[in-house]
Amino acid sequence: MQFGFTLKPEHDIDRTLALTRQAEAAGFEYGWLFDSHVLWRDPYPLLTLMAGVTERMRLGTCVTNPGTRERPDPQLTRESSTSSSFRSYPK
Repeated sequence: MQFGFTLKPEHDIDRTLALTRQAEAAGFEYGWLFDSHVLWRDPYPLLTLMAGVTERMRLGTCVTNPGTRERPDPQLTRESSTSSSFRSYPK
């Protein structure tokens, strides 16, 4: 049997990453975040940070509505991916 957990992306980032580490240490294999453009923070950057503190968990959104998502701006994506303002989270 496989186990996973689901979070609303409403916790602060440190708490979410701590829960992710704890879940992996307990043997959970999946981590899911809700995706709402109205209620919570964007799950995709958070999933990226969660992936950075895990080794084997499979991560994703429960459901994403493509009607509320716009195609990313390539210039903005490039600038944000090279930003020195990202905080490094140790494993």
